[in-house]
Amino acid sequence: MLIGGIIGAVLIPILSDKFQKRKLFLNICLIGMVPSLAGIAFASVITSTPEAAYTVALISSFFLGFFVLSAGPIGFQYGAEISYPAPESSSQGLLLLSGQISGLIFVALMSARANAYLPFFMKFFVLVGAVALISSFFLKESKPLEELQKKG
Repeated sequence: MLIGGIIGAVLIPILSDKFQKRKLFLNICLIGMVPSLAGIAFASVITSTPEAAYTVALISSFFLGFFVLSAGPIGFQYGAEISYPAPESSSQGLLLLSGQISGLIFVALMSARANAYLPFFMKFFVLVGAVALISSFFLKESKPLEELQKKG
C-alpha cells in the first residue's frame, strides 16, 4: 500500500496540475479505489486458497494506496480552489480535522471486540466508496487558485 501510495502521490497530482483538472483526477482516483477496496474486502471470497487471497489482497492494497494517496493532494487543492477566498489554511484544517475524527471513530469501531466488526466495515467501505464515486460525478470543476487570485 505504501509503495503504491508513494508512486501515486507523485504521479497523479503532477498530472492534475499539468492539466489544471481536479474533478477528472478525483474521479479517476475513485474509479481505481472502489475495485481495490473490493479486492481487499472480498479476497477470501473470490479465491479458493489462502495464498491466492493473500496475493489478491497485496495487489489490491498496492492499487488502493496508489489511488487513495494520490487523491489526497488533489482533494486538498480542490478544497482550496472551491473555498476561495477563504484562507487555504482554513479549508485544509477543516478537511484534516474531519478526516482525523472520522478515522478515529472508524478505527475504534473496527477494533472493537478483537476486530470482530472488521469484515462488516470493509464491505461498508466498498459501499461508501461507490457512493463517493457516484457523487464525484456531480462535482463542479474548480478554477485554479492563480486565476482566482488575479480576479481579486
